[in-house]
Amino acid sequence: MELSVGGIISKSFEMVKGRFGSLVGMWFVYFALQIALMIALFVIMGASVGMMTNLEDPAALGGAALGGGMILFILVFYLGYILIYCAQTASLNALASPLQQLGFGDAFSVGLRSALPLLGVIVLLLIGYFIGAFAFGLVIGVLSFAGKVGAVIGALAALVLLFYLASRLSIIFPTVAVERVRNPITAIGRSWSLTKGNVLPIFLAMLVYAVIVIGLCVIVLLPVLGSFASLASGNVGPRAAAPAFGGIAFMLVGFLVIGVFVTIFNAAMQSVIHAQLSGSTGEDLSETFG
Repeated sequence: MELSVGGIISKSFEMVKGRFGSLVGMWFVYFALQIALMIALFVIMGASVGMMTNLEDPAALGGAALGGGMILFILVFYLGYILIYCAQTASLNALASPLQQLGFGDAFSVGLRSALPLLGVIVLLLIGYFIGAFAFGLVIGVLSFAGKVGAVIGALAALVLLFYLASRLSIIFPTVAVERVRNPITAIGRSWSLTKGNVLPIFLAMLVYAVIVIGLCVIVLLPVLGSFASLASGNVGPRAAAPAFGGIAFMLVGFLVIGVFVTIFNAAMQSVIHAQLSGSTGEDLSETFG
C-alpha cells in the first residue's frame, strides 16, 4: 500500500486527539516507574557508599565487593530503564493503533510482554550497527584518498544510508506491540518487508515530525530568552529576579509538556504507518492475533 505524508500526519493527530487521555495516562504510569527505578538506584548507591566509608580498609575485599555490586546495580539500572522504555513505547503503540482499540490495562500488559522482544531487537540492531559501521568506515577510508570530494561523498552516503535504514525499520515497535510478534528477527524482517517501496513518504513524515518538534521548542524558548540574558548579565535586581526565574520555570514545564506530546505523537505515527502498510482491519487483526 502506498503512503502519503499528509495522510500519515493527519491520521496521527487524529489518533492522539481521540485517545489523548489514555495516551497521556500511560506516559505518566511509565514515568512513575522510571522515577521509582531512579530512587532505588540512589538508595542502593547511598547505602553502598555508606558501608564503604565505615570499612577500616575500603580497599579490602569487602570494599571491592561493595564497589563491584554497585557497578553491577548501575548496569541493571540501565537495563531496567531500557526495558521500561521498550514497554512504554509498545503500550503507546498498542493504544494509538488504528487497527485496534484496547483498554488501558490491556495496553499496559501488551507493553510489558513486548519489552523483552524489543530488547532483543535493540541488541540485534546494535550488533548490526557496529558491523555496518566498521564496514562503512573502511569504505570512507578508501574514499578519503580522493581528498575533500571523497569526504563529502562519504558523508552524504552515510546520511542517505542512515535515513534509509531509519525508514525501513521505523515500524518494528508496532509490529511487536500490535501484531504480537515475539521473535526479534521476525519483527525486523516484517518491518523491512512492509516498508518496501515507501521509504520516501516515511522519511518525509519523520521530517515533518522533526519540524513540529523544533517549532514547539522554539515556541517555548522564545519567551524565556530574556530571562536567560538577565541572569547571565548578573545585574538582576530582587524585583527582576522573580520574573526571570518564573520564565525558567515556564520553560521547564513547557519542555515537560513537549516531551509528553512528542513521545505519544511519535508512537501514534509509528502505529499509523504500520496500520496503513499492513492493510489490515481491526477485525482482521483481532482474528489473527487475538
